[in-house]
Amino acid sequence: HIDGMTAKWLSLTPNPPRIPVFYTLTKIHKPTPVGRPIISGCDSPTERISAFVDHLLQPIAQIQPSYLKDTTDFINFIEKTKLPSQSILVSMDVTSLYTNIPQEEGIATVCEAYEEFYQGNPLLPVRYLREMLSLILQENSFQFNGKDYLQCHGTAMGTKMAVPFANIFMAKTEREILRLSNTKPIFWK
Repeated sequence: HIDGMTAKWLSLTPNPPRIPVFYTLTKIHKPTPVGRPIISGCDSPTERISAFVDHLLQPIAQIQPSYLKDTTDFINFIEKTKLPSQSILVSMDVTSLYTNIPQEEGIATVCEAYEEFYQGNPLLPVRYLREMLSLILQENSFQFNGKDYLQCHGTAMGTKMAVPFANIFMAKTEREILRLSNTKPIFWK
């Protein structure tokens, strides 16, 4: 299901692979500085699989109605959007999004979006995507202060596929919130 060049690239994981390391990045925009947990996946056992899954998921994440590429994309959206004068701007944030996405629900949501996106002609059978997602999420071991840990919930910031995985999961959540809401937004991003 994958070509020889991709198979070779996937097999180039360092031998032995590096054990991922946990560290934090300070959220300097918060009133009280706190650390954002990161697990560095560079040269880890799942780094290349995660990059491959990221390649499969990016096109799906990018077609979601609320997808924003970056700050510039958001600024451009705001500048070109004309709103009635009595409009109210609302934003939503999810505390610790990556670590709070239930793994099985996230996998099911992403696989459903994958099947819908590729409409019966996927680049890779969905069962293989499901297996790779399970491996990346459920075998996310790391070291901190010389001790070994296994992340049991959510996904790690630091694995490449986490961004589209979270975007696709949140897009479904947003659609459900909007479906149940009596008040519908004029625009949403």
